[in-house]
Order: sequence, then structure tokens, then C-alpha cells
Amino acid sequence: MSDDLTEPADKRACVFLILCDNKCGDNADHNGGSVIEQIFSTLACAVQGEVSKPVTLRTLPASDLEGEERFQLQLVHVSNGAVISPSDGSATVIILSDPRLSGTIAVSADSQSVVVGQPRDGYDGSGRVRLLRNGGKYGRVDVTWQILTSPDSDVFRQTEGIATFRDLETAADVYIVVIIQNRH
Repeated sequence: MSDDLTEPADKRACVFLILCDNKCGDNADHNGGSVIEQIFSTLACAVQGEVSKPVTLRTLPASDLEGEERFQLQLVHVSNGAVISPSDGSATVIILSDPRLSGTIAVSADSQSVVVGQPRDGYDGSGRVRLLRNGGKYGRVDVTWQILTSPDSDVFRQTEGIATFRDLETAADVYIVVIIQNRH
């Protein structure tokens, strides 16, 4: 973005733009004041007759996998008598996450052989299969699971379901429960 600073000061209005994180002004320091984590700032000047001024924000490539990010763009410190609208003085900037950030789902090594049996003597007939998410941990991921049995089988309380990884979760559990069989 380039500003026409060659115009006389009385013929241009400038706005200082600050880009800060989604907690902009919400954090309190130890003295009860507000802490703003500033990320980007620039001066945007409009000359007489201009009714808008574009501002371009460029994201920088990062080697870290990151989830969706939100930032607030605020207009502050206007010059030359102009007024910043209290309702239109800010914008939310959303940087979408990379689809690869959901990670790779696998069965934990200690869950690859799970033995369950009939409930008896204090044993409830259940077993746990732990699913792990590697390579990324951002966003919600639903994993459909299914136990393959014969159509008329009534051995398990549940033979299919959904295991959910919430944002930042790296593990989810599937519980398998055997029902009591009264066959004589």
C-alpha cells in the first residue's frame, strides 16, 4: 500500500491501523490495565475526494502447523478532524487453517490387540481402543468406527459409532463392551 503524503496535511485524513491478536485489549496486566499484543501497524492516508483506502495484509509462510487464526483490525488515531465510526471501526481477519492440520489418525500400539470377554466376577466385559492423532491437532475430526460381525450377532453392546477429536486433542477412546450371553 502506498499513501500520498505529498498532499498538504489539510487535504488528507490519516488513520493509524493496528492489527492485534484476538485478545486485543481483553488481557489485563498485573496492574489492572489492558495489554494489547500488537502484530502489525500502518498509516493509511486518504486525500481529499477519496472515500476508501485499501490495506493489504500478507501472511508469512511458517514451518509450524497452525490452526485457524483470528485477528482484529482496529482504526485508531484519526487526523484532520475525521471521525472513526464506533460500529465500523474494526474488522475481524481470519486466516484459515491448512486441511493437513487435522493430522493422521491411527490406533495406538497398546490398543492393537484388545481382549474382551463375558462379564463376570467384577469384570464388566469392556475394553478400550485408543486412537491417536499425529502430525496435526487442529480442528474437530470425527472418526467412524465399526466392529465387523455377522448380521445376527448380539455379542457387543455397540458395533459402530463415532469417536471425536476436538480442537487440540491428540487422543480419543472407543469402548467395546460385551453383553452377557445366556446360551445353554
